[in-house]
Amino acid sequence: MKKGLAPGSLVYVGKQKVDKPTYQFTQYSQSSYDCKSFKKIAQISERQKDDTSFWLHITGLHNVDDIRTIGELFSVNTLLLENIMDTKSRPMFSEDKNTLFFIAKSVVKVRGMGIGLDHFCILKVPGGVISFSEDKCPFLDALHERFKLQTSRLRRFGSDYLCYALFDILIDEYTDIINDLGERIENMETSVIQDQNSERLIKFIAKKKRDLAKLRKVLGPYQENMLKSVKSEFGHITPDVAPYMRDLSDHITHARENVDAHREMLSDFLSIHQTNVSNRMNEVMKFLTVFSAIFIPLGFLAGVYGTNFAVFPELGWKYMYPTFWAIVVCVAGFMIYVFKRRGWL
Repeated sequence: MKKGLAPGSLVYVGKQKVDKPTYQFTQYSQSSYDCKSFKKIAQISERQKDDTSFWLHITGLHNVDDIRTIGELFSVNTLLLENIMDTKSRPMFSEDKNTLFFIAKSVVKVRGMGIGLDHFCILKVPGGVISFSEDKCPFLDALHERFKLQTSRLRRFGSDYLCYALFDILIDEYTDIINDLGERIENMETSVIQDQNSERLIKFIAKKKRDLAKLRKVLGPYQENMLKSVKSEFGHITPDVAPYMRDLSDHITHARENVDAHREMLSDFLSIHQTNVSNRMNEVMKFLTVFSAIFIPLGFLAGVYGTNFAVFPELGWKYMYPTFWAIVVCVAGFMIYVFKRRGWL
């Protein structure tokens, strides 16, 4: 718990998702590329070279001593380190003379629970970039494949382009998830219209609306942070990389629009379902009303001939019983005929 602690206190907030932190250290230049994995942060400082840029990716944020060591090695403000260890922090952007800092969220599919969001931070420091993830990030493998190409922009441009590339691959994950959600929602449309399995439909709508709300909550700050980074007063984003950041902002806008469209579609599905339920209820009430209306005159006739008057002329006639039933059938048949002519049946 952080309650009552001084600002900058390093306390891990969240659910631990890996047993031990791992460190993947990549050194690169236009002519070289080297990537190694370590289990101790002390091994990294021994491998730093002045003539190359680096990318350090840390998986697992629960080790306070290691995070503090990172702060000491790269002169990172403790307030930023505190935000890195707080997995409940919302996406944000911060900068000073030496660092550019983003809090992001990587999106993952959790079996049986829909979409989950993991803490992901990007920290640009002199000489390179440090990224932090709460859990393993398989999607980063694609970035390493790009690093292996000597002609890759990752090796030709500065560390600000690496920040862009990390955000770009995060947004690609969001786009894939959103497209998958969109297909599932569109495939449900037929079931909604045909009003099949109402209970399953309600659960589906509630689950997908919750997933889309998570995505929308993250994508909003993302776009704001991209625009802030382009206007960096400390010049962390160079003019060569600024167009890529603006393009990424457009991608985020498109993703947000898709999320909003899917949310509206789910709201429409819910309205259609409620209309279907209302229509079914109306059909039942109409049937019961017509059924009751038919029996009202029949009940009247039965009431009249069921009275106990001493003098009742028709009761003495031997054909009165079949005549009574004939009258009942005729009255009921006539009412059914009238209801059908009026379209009530």
